[in-house]
Amino acid sequence: MKRIFFLLFSILFIPGICFSRQEPMMRPDFWLQKQPEFLLGFLLIVIGILTGLVFLLKRKSSELYILYLAVFIVGYGARVLADNELLRMSVDVPRDFWEYIDAAVTDLLPVVFIIFLQSFIGWGWKRSVFWLLLIWIAYGVTAMTIGIVTGTPHFIGGSINDILVILIIVVLGFNRYLARGRSTPEGRIIEIGLSVFILAVLYNNLAPDGFFLKGASVEQIAFLIFVCCMIYAAIKRSNNTEREYDAILHDLETARQIQLAILPQTLPVSSSCTIFPTYIPMTQIGGDFYAFHQVDDKHAGILIADVSGHGIPAALLASMIKVAFNSLVALADRPALLLESVNHALTGQLNNEFITTAYLWFNFADMTMHHASAGHPAPILIRHGKADDKPFIAKGIPIGIYEDITYASETIGISHGDRILLYTDGLTEVSNPRGELYGKERLLSGLTENRHLPLEKISNDIIGQVSAWSGRGKTESLDDDVTVIVIDVN
Repeated sequence: MKRIFFLLFSILFIPGICFSRQEPMMRPDFWLQKQPEFLLGFLLIVIGILTGLVFLLKRKSSELYILYLAVFIVGYGARVLADNELLRMSVDVPRDFWEYIDAAVTDLLPVVFIIFLQSFIGWGWKRSVFWLLLIWIAYGVTAMTIGIVTGTPHFIGGSINDILVILIIVVLGFNRYLARGRSTPEGRIIEIGLSVFILAVLYNNLAPDGFFLKGASVEQIAFLIFVCCMIYAAIKRSNNTEREYDAILHDLETARQIQLAILPQTLPVSSSCTIFPTYIPMTQIGGDFYAFHQVDDKHAGILIADVSGHGIPAALLASMIKVAFNSLVALADRPALLLESVNHALTGQLNNEFITTAYLWFNFADMTMHHASAGHPAPILIRHGKADDKPFIAKGIPIGIYEDITYASETIGISHGDRILLYTDGLTEVSNPRGELYGKERLLSGLTENRHLPLEKISNDIIGQVSAWSGRGKTESLDDDVTVIVIDVN
């Protein structure tokens, strides 16, 4: 490595100190001929490494095209250096080493270039870019294998390689023709750079010897222009992606605020009971929902719902539940009829989703609660220090599947000191690293063990146990949205 940097220093600053020597490397014409290629190769490797560092700093899988570009630039720079006599004569390795480097890059680098272009133009007409990629992979692997076996690095290169390069140009040109008027700005920038490079190569190969500016320098300058175009396109794509990502985050935050706004902003205040809800969405936006109907100090209804799916669609469906539920306050004391009315209103409107729902109506005047369920987990009653869900037997089909459904309602007596827990299945269906579900039995056991905890702490304790079971960190979301509503009968 020190020798390479010394060589670079010599090329830049002291190319004439030994011009009187007769060795090939010391002749002025040799230096002047090989110096631009060496500098180009070194410059390309530096640019490629810097591009790779940009990708590492970003660490975004959606921007892999930056990594592909870095590999392509470094690979091309390595090919230029491997083909340069200044480096070959300065580094004491067998000459075949440079030939194998040159062959490997020549045979395989187009694969990286095709993958990079695919990020901007897609797979093309009838996946032609995909088939082009497979052809180059097959050719590259075959050429490298035969070269190693025969000891001749460029054994099947030459004209076959040239034909495949022409095939790249034909496929890209054909797809560009089909996509006229629909190509992206970044794609057009790459097309300009590639066109300049292709024209320079054709000029060098077709122009007569001694013609104006004919020589390697024209091709080198054109390739640098091509590299600049690709880098500019990658930067432009990255900036556009970040702007789109920021816009999505802004929209998600707006939707989250709207979704939180549909949840009750105040809790029922009653001398008969105390209610404490906890809601944790799987992502920024969840599909769980709860609401209250409080008629007076002795009568209140609590609804809990879980929309299938997650994200914005689930939150929109949750908002539909709120509208339907709020419009049915007249049925607050009839749980079965209320769920039937909600189901009738929403069936056919849920876009193939469904909603599990449970509704509890409390009548503290006669110390009873009335329960109806639409496919939702049964509430849990904690009485005399033991948690159990057996008092609740009402079942039902989730809302949104069939329009004409009759739900059953059941009545359970309550006593002072009872604690009732409503929850969504995100609490019990959390799996640990071994794939085991937390399950209802562990929930019941945890509630029994921590029955002495105050109302405000019991939910957090349960969710903490579930998070510990899942093996996730504090900042990691669970497998599903989680809602827990604890009601203490005063």
